[in-house]
Amino acid sequence: MFRAIGTLGLIGVQHPMSNIYDYIIALGGARLSCLLRPRYASHIIDNVSQKPKAAVMLSGARPISDAERETTDTYAPGAVSEFDLINRGAELAFGLDNIYREIRYDDKTNINNSWALRTYKEEKTGLSIISIAAPSTEPDKRRANSVDTYKFFFERYDVKPGERLLLVTNQIYVPYQQLEAIRTLAIPYGVIVETVGLPNEWTNRTQVKRGADKYLQEIRSTIQAMDRFLKQGRGGQEFCPIM
Repeated sequence: MFRAIGTLGLIGVQHPMSNIYDYIIALGGARLSCLLRPRYASHIIDNVSQKPKAAVMLSGARPISDAERETTDTYAPGAVSEFDLINRGAELAFGLDNIYREIRYDDKTNINNSWALRTYKEEKTGLSIISIAAPSTEPDKRRANSVDTYKFFFERYDVKPGERLLLVTNQIYVPYQQLEAIRTLAIPYGVIVETVGLPNEWTNRTQVKRGADKYLQEIRSTIQAMDRFLKQGRGGQEFCPIM
């Protein structure tokens, strides 16, 4: 099975292809993702030849579920949302003091409308560390997804055409995230996007074990992302059906 999923790119994609990036972006997630992805982003920054303009944490206002609370309390006790988790993960990964500037909007009737922008300053290197929780573009239907978060970031920061972005996730999500980033960032904004996954040995002992069902689910998600990408290229014409 692992030979097949390696061929499909669901494992093995962890080393950046370049030494220069303008933004290195850690994506939020459940359980230990908000700790390990900022940590891997920090590791990459320590090993590139040129410091990026900023390290960016992208997350949402999603409340922490009871199922993940036992895990998240090991590094972010008392955290309420995914935004809280990734902020604590960034503070630990980059050795930050709990000092920052923040603007936010909290919608108490529909959390899907809530958003927050937080900026830290890493004093030793001068690196800006930005943390963003985006609102949903369809708040009555769902919480914010990766595409919403990307767009929210680009609307508020002066990311220029031709700049290089490196996304950091888990290896299983690399094909899906790369396709969505090409469709929603690279093509409309003219940037260069690459996606890597944190080393599997970082997660094998700490994250939930992934069976064949999880890989099949991500293969399906990747095929659906391909379908959206191809439909967008044909102006929305449906020529790549998903069965």
